[in-house]
Amino acid sequence: MKIIEKSIKYLFLFFIIISCLFGLVFLFIFEKTKPIITLLDDNIKGIGNSTQVLRVKLQDEGAGLDAYNVSLNQKNRHIQLESKKLKGEKEKIIEIPLSFRELKLTEGVANVIIKAFDKSFWNNHREVNFNLEVDARFPKLKVITSQHNLLFNGVQLVVYQAHDDNLKRHGVQYGEKFFQGFPINLIDSSIKDNDVYGVFYSILESDNKSFVPVVIAEDNVGNKVEKTFYNKKMKRRVNNYTSSLTSYFAKVISKRLNKNENESYEEFFDRVLRKNQKKESREIFEALHDVIFDTQLTLPFVAQHATVIKNFGSIINYTYEKKDICEKKEEGATFLLFQDEDSVKAISNGTVLFVKKMNYYGNIVAVAHGGSVVALYSMAGEPLVKSGEKVEVSQGLLKKGNSGISVLDNEYLLEIRINGYPVNPQEFFDNFWCGEHITGKLNLVKEDLGLITPQFNF
Repeated sequence: MKIIEKSIKYLFLFFIIISCLFGLVFLFIFEKTKPIITLLDDNIKGIGNSTQVLRVKLQDEGAGLDAYNVSLNQKNRHIQLESKKLKGEKEKIIEIPLSFRELKLTEGVANVIIKAFDKSFWNNHREVNFNLEVDARFPKLKVITSQHNLLFNGVQLVVYQAHDDNLKRHGVQYGEKFFQGFPINLIDSSIKDNDVYGVFYSILESDNKSFVPVVIAEDNVGNKVEKTFYNKKMKRRVNNYTSSLTSYFAKVISKRLNKNENESYEEFFDRVLRKNQKKESREIFEALHDVIFDTQLTLPFVAQHATVIKNFGSIINYTYEKKDICEKKEEGATFLLFQDEDSVKAISNGTVLFVKKMNYYGNIVAVAHGGSVVALYSMAGEPLVKSGEKVEVSQGLLKKGNSGISVLDNEYLLEIRINGYPVNPQEFFDNFWCGEHITGKLNLVKEDLGLITPQFNF
């Protein structure tokens, strides 16, 4: 009996092995499904002076991949880029460097051909070909403004000319930070030249001092030009505060923001005041970074009847029952409304980007005021506007009230963001600052372009 059972087991195992072999043979002989070729980067528009990498994913779920071939044709010239045998992989990602100089190409168009073969009996293959622009010309770039005296955490305007038939991006690069440029007519409508741009940039005292800000212009195929410019950085006075959180604050905020039962007040305050603020600020940055808003920027901004109680950049050390909770830098300015004010009002004309409710910020209204400048109004009462709505200067945006971490009915937070980076909002309200750093510069630009006659004082 045992011999029969053992024989049955061997027969069953033999049947499974034969079935698998038959399946493989069947797949090898009869599979006619072609491999799949997927371009992983759709941002490569062409071939320029700087090397770009063409990334391609090859797939074959049947017999597996056998080989691939990548080549390039231009003006009856055939260039073999890469050709390799594979070992039946189901998936393979290949990276092909493309450079105008290394491939010795000429201006115009090049045709890229990618072929992938599988290991089936029929050696199924798929071919993909597409054109890439070949462009070795660098964009033209000239910095027009000459004086850029920047207070740390403040803002400076650089005006420059940039031209390329396929200009992709331009602005100020400072280390890993990038500030996107915008048409200068968004600040001064009398400058009609389409090749003249402006960019606001900011430098923090905590930034790497070895970095040098440069204006860059880059085209679709990666040709990039950069120009240094005069940039003087000056220290700004930073205020330090100790904020003792009261039992009233603890009661209101813990109820509003749903404190966990197993969470101490110290842990709760640290989460709300530091971790939530950092997380929500990052979300706002990602929503606004490298975005330009086609709205006319009007400066100086119009301040409403309110008093500043916390300045931008202030270092606040929060304590509760004589215990240190956390330390945090203010990314905006906190205001107290006068009694005659019933709402938080717009500081200039603009377009509402979004209206949200967050933990730290509470009710928040983001308004694009022009170019790269966005104002965030928060910690007040219920919103009075909707996303996409056009607003005018001094129009009510939020009711007087409190939300987020605010407990005072007449308190609100104002942040100004440049390409998502928080900057000192109070400069934008200063007539003298706007005259020296915005209007004065624009007049010099117009003189340089021959739009106005230079004014001489004798």
